Parts: sequence; C-alpha cells; structure tokens
Amino acid sequence: TPLIGNKSKGPIGYIVDIIAVFATIFGVAASLGLGASQINSGFHYLTGMPINYKVQLVIIGITTILFITSAGTGVSKGIKYLSNANMVLAVILFVSFL
Repeated sequence: TPLIGNKSKGPIGYIVDIIAVFATIFGVAASLGLGASQINSGFHYLTGMPINYKVQLVIIGITTILFITSAGTGVSKGIKYLSNANMVLAVILFVSFL
C-alpha cells in the first residue's frame, strides 16, 4: 500500500501477494534442501552414513516435524522445547567424543 496506494486492493496487489508467497515457498525450500545436504554431509563425516537423497528426505521430514511442533505449541513453549532438545543433543555429542 505505501508504494502503489489503492491499487494494492486490486489485481496488482493480488499479483504481488502471489509472487511474495511463491518467493517465500521457494526460499524456504532452498534453505531446507541445502541444510539437509549439510546435515547429511556432517553425519557422513562423523559416522560414515551414506550421502544420498533418502537420508536427506528423512532429515527434511524430521526438520519439518520439529518446525510444526514448535509452531503449533506457540513461540514461547516451542522455542523452549527446541532449546532443551538442542542442549541435550549437545551434551550427548560432547560426551561421545571424550
């Protein structure tokens, strides 16, 4: 609205909204795909787990479940759950490499 005024209520605003939604979807998908690839490479380095798309799909699935759980429980509780899980995983990794 600040840029195009009342035209944002018509077809131009509708087109801008659609482009913004698609840009957001593709940005999140790219970040999730690259993140899954990096996590898979880290697991391969640490454990010898194979680098392939099946493992990456499982990583994407787990990440998606964590996101949905975090978003569904509200920001304060969701972030608290993820932070606690992160600390537990960090301690497990630290102890396993001693």
